Amino acid sequence: MAIMCIGQSAYDILVPMQDSIVENQKYRITDKVECGGGPALNSAYLCSLWGAEVYLVSRIGKDYYGDQLRKILVDTGVNIDYLIKDDKISTPYSFILCNQQNGNRTLFNFPGEKSGLDFTLPDEKIDVILSDGHEPEVSIAAIKKYPDAISVVDAGTYRESTYQVAKEV
Repeated sequence: MAIMCIGQSAYDILVPMQDSIVENQKYRITDKVECGGGPALNSAYLCSLWGAEVYLVSRIGKDYYGDQLRKILVDTGVNIDYLIKDDKISTPYSFILCNQQNGNRTLFNFPGEKSGLDFTLPDEKIDVILSDGHEPEVSIAAIKKYPDAISVVDAGTYRESTYQVAKEV
C-alpha cells in the first residue's frame, strides 16, 4: 500500500514540568525530548513503521531542524523525494510544555513563513492520501491526480485552507 502524507512537519522540543506554568516565574529545565512532529510527519512516520510505502509532501527548510527531520524520516524509511523545496523558510518547530501531574500540555508552534509553492507528485500509484490542510494546493492536486485513492483530511482544527480543500474537491 502506498500512502502520501501532505502537510506540516515540525521539529518538536518537549519539556516535562512537574506543575502548571505560573506567570512571571523562571523555570530551570534539566530535561527535554527532541523529536519529529507535525501532523503530516507524524502520519508518515507511523505508517512507515507499520510497513507501508510512504511519501511525504511537506515544507522543510535547509537548517538544523530540517536536517534533523530528514534524518528521522530517512532512518524510518519515509520517501522524502517530494519534500517541498523552499530555501527561504525556517523549518517549523514547536516548544511543548508537558505537565506530568495531569498530562496536559501547552504548545507553542512556530509554523514559519510560507513563500512560493513549487512541488511535484510521484508518478507511482497512490492508495491513500492523508492531508492535514496545511498545504491545500498540494492536497487538491493529489486528489485530482490519484482519483482512485482514499482521501482523508485531518479535521482537528478549522482553517480556511482546509475548508478550501474540501470545497474544491
